Amino acid sequence: MNALRLLPLPLLLAALLSGCAGGGETGTGLTPTTEPVVSLGAITGFGSVYVNGVHFQTTGSSVSLNGAGANETELKIGMVVKVRGKIDPDDPLTGVASAVEYDNELKGVVTATTLDLNNVGTITVMGQVVTIDNQTQIEGALSIAINNVVEVSGYADGLGNIHATLVEVKSASYTAGEEIELKGTVSLLSPTAKTFSIGSQTISYGGIGNVTLQDGALVEVKSTSGFSGGVLIANRIEVKSASGREFEGKDGQELELEGIISAVSVSPAPPSFTVNGYTVLVQDTTPYTVGARIEVKGKFDGNGNLVLESAEQHIEADLDINGRVALNSSIPSAITVFGKDFIINNQTIMNDNRDQGGYTPEHYFDIKKLGNDDRVELSAYQQPSGSWIVTRLDRINDSADPLLIHGIITATNDPITPTTLTIKNSFVIDISTVAAQLSGKTVGDEIKVEINVVGNNLVATAIH
Repeated sequence: MNALRLLPLPLLLAALLSGCAGGGETGTGLTPTTEPVVSLGAITGFGSVYVNGVHFQTTGSSVSLNGAGANETELKIGMVVKVRGKIDPDDPLTGVASAVEYDNELKGVVTATTLDLNNVGTITVMGQVVTIDNQTQIEGALSIAINNVVEVSGYADGLGNIHATLVEVKSASYTAGEEIELKGTVSLLSPTAKTFSIGSQTISYGGIGNVTLQDGALVEVKSTSGFSGGVLIANRIEVKSASGREFEGKDGQELELEGIISAVSVSPAPPSFTVNGYTVLVQDTTPYTVGARIEVKGKFDGNGNLVLESAEQHIEADLDINGRVALNSSIPSAITVFGKDFIINNQTIMNDNRDQGGYTPEHYFDIKKLGNDDRVELSAYQQPSGSWIVTRLDRINDSADPLLIHGIITATNDPITPTTLTIKNSFVIDISTVAAQLSGKTVGDEIKVEINVVGNNLVATAIH
């Protein structure tokens, strides 16, 4: 199951009224009048781009990838980007971008992995532990193996840990002279030995001319010389900022960012937490937890701190489905699967992976591109109201593979010899022909059920 942010009700309602992720290739005609805003977060959809739940029009904006000019079509779902622009004062979920900038966190060789068959777990790259979950986009290969060269985008905690939003497998193995890259916070700087560390990776910069470094600075290291005794030999170092932060705002400048909480402080007042190197001053008593993924919005004060205006902590999606779409929902921006409505909003990650039967994957993919009976995989969570919100949707190739529901059993019709069970209080499944496969699972247990749809009924063909 996978994580996402929970929209406050006003924002959710605005999202439903303003449309779904990937609103098409054209602009919106917005003329925002607010002060400039910077948004740091992962791309979740296109048309033009969706970042931190905001649909940014990109007509006329500049795009750069790793410092080089690029076209918008080169951007990918999961890339953590810096968007400079303005937000519509009448609709906080829409805006206009003047620039979209992408810079990877690292590109290097996988030296260790704990990934399971679903590509969930961790990989280690140049001493950085990269966490991969069901929300992480993986491109270039079906799986990731030791010795692969990968490029990673995501949220770093500055301590050698990265929560990946995109992992691209660039090649099966490293070739001598191939450029590798690592971005992070300088620690253990030794001007005498000409070394420093990023996470647990030691870097030697003795072969570089004048470069001003200090502990805590955010740097990007590039190397074609590779490693010597486990030490990365730097050929070029770019100091991104002395403070260790991606963006330095002036007093009153607005910033939206997503990242991982690396520290929490309750004393002295006011309480605060740290995300991506930014100290966020809290005005309420909401508890915040180290390691939690969060999206924040605030304005800089005169001391460089971010004064919190709103925060959205991620929760865990608890339902996975492989099913077929019916476009008969009465709810705006919703689809129907297995008889239930699933809402798609600005924060839904949408991918088109259908590439067989004469189809070509759509880059600008949204709910408007879905057709009746399309095969999809989706993850979702249920609001207290009962509405299902989609966190991720992938259109996949049609096949004879079984339809699936994966979630928690919330009820059975009989505690001893059940013939039906209910998943997440929503999906009642006839298990009469496969009840023996329950293997002792009961209410509260996680289960995966293969499904046939018979009329309006869900009939299990296998239980895992």
